[in-house]
Amino acid sequence: MEDPKKTEEAPVEVPKKEKKPTKAELTAAEAEAFEGKDTDFFKVQDEETKKWAYPGPLPVLSRAAAVSLGFKRFYTGVPCKNNHDCPRKVKGGCVECGHERLKAYRTTKAAEAKAEKEATKTEKKEEK
Repeated sequence: MEDPKKTEEAPVEVPKKEKKPTKAELTAAEAEAFEGKDTDFFKVQDEETKKWAYPGPLPVLSRAAAVSLGFKRFYTGVPCKNNHDCPRKVKGGCVECGHERLKAYRTTKAAEAKAEKEATKTEKKEEK
């Protein structure tokens, strides 16, 4: 006799990876905006003011469209959670948020290195 506690379970289906959309699957506006263009949303420096900014109005593009067109960055037109209105990386994250994280990391690493250097100096003085 079979154990009533054991029931046959259906096999678990593993979700399939999403395919990259083809150019035909892009919206008409996205395809027209980038037809024949090879742009990658980088800041440029204004010669007169010497300030960095994104050139002109950035065309709104979905992540799927950016991936299928081979771009590294895209612009959604919606600010990120930290209210940055700038392009996003296809691999994930806002460009400005990435710059802020890197700056914070560098300052903490510099402070740690300075503290370690001071500790090494005091150790050497105590040894003498």
